[in-house]
Amino acid sequence: MFKAKMTQREERVGRTRVRFCAFFLALIVAAALTPAHAWCHVTDTMPDAVAEMEYQILLDFQPEKVDVRNKLAMVLFRKQKFKEAEAELRTVLATDPANFNALDGLGLVMTNTGRAKEAVAQFLAAIGVAPQDVMVHYHLGQAYVLLNDSSAADKSFSKALELAKQPSATPLPAAEFDALRKAQEENRRAGERHAAPKH
Repeated sequence: MFKAKMTQREERVGRTRVRFCAFFLALIVAAALTPAHAWCHVTDTMPDAVAEMEYQILLDFQPEKVDVRNKLAMVLFRKQKFKEAEAELRTVLATDPANFNALDGLGLVMTNTGRAKEAVAQFLAAIGVAPQDVMVHYHLGQAYVLLNDSSAADKSFSKALELAKQPSATPLPAAEFDALRKAQEENRRAGERHAAPKH
């Protein structure tokens, strides 16, 4: 039994060493390809390939770090590794069921894997934790669009825009604000097309 434990420990150390070496190799390549100004805050501006490796290494040593696990999940999501992203988010929620970022992130994974109805439940749970967050209302609206519920989608988009305009709101980048307005306009046009009488 002691030998088996040592073997598992050795395997884990071996995996960590491989990740560590791969991380530094990726870091060197990324440094050569990334403009200097983009490295002012490494953890937020790293290319996803490098970030994935860094977060995995950190979690090997500190698996309880939910903020790191959430960041890893979002990197995996952007890389379309949806199954792996979902596993990380569910790990967070197993110990912290009201973790806003994990609830919202899981909703995004579900939206992108054909489970819009489940996504709605996740976004509503996230809204219960942070009702003033602009983007979660936007995400909820997107899920309703996939469910062809233009009325509910319009309410969600309207709420997101209303919150975004409040002085206390975290300013949205112009591109995200424009995407939100465009989503609402497209949803309204789609709703009008469905409501128009057929000849």
